[in-house]
Amino acid sequence: MKRIRTIDICFNDSLSCTLNIRIISMLLLFLVTFNSYAQNYKENDFIVAISNNPTFTVGELIVIGGLNTSNTQFLSEAQYLNHNKIKSRYTASSFHKLYANASKAWGYFKELQNLSSKQLESLGYNYSQWDVFKSQVNSDLYNKYHYLPHSGVQRK
Repeated sequence: MKRIRTIDICFNDSLSCTLNIRIISMLLLFLVTFNSYAQNYKENDFIVAISNNPTFTVGELIVIGGLNTSNTQFLSEAQYLNHNKIKSRYTASSFHKLYANASKAWGYFKELQNLSSKQLESLGYNYSQWDVFKSQVNSDLYNKYHYLPHSGVQRK
């Protein structure tokens, strides 16, 4: 019976074998962890976008900012509280208010991003109360488009 030779990573020493297996295991664990982190990371963050653009409405974040749920993340409130930028810009209570507004805005954001560019454009107009075209626009979507998430939130 012939024996098939395999690559020997142990080098005839049980201590070397154990160390080699541990090193290989650690490298594989690192690669899996790094890959999973990279897959969850998105290039934009909803709170950062709101904080850096306090005058933007939800609709403007989509149309002007180019944000959508594929390229934008929205984390839990606890995940933001430990960041230095958040601590330097907001008190705990003002950030809590911003996060509550952002949570509401995130729901609007997810709904509005599925509209066509023509629909978004029609919602972007600021109609006067006497404008005859205002009656043709869905008022619920219009209000969601013009929701200002940073409204009423004070910075430090």
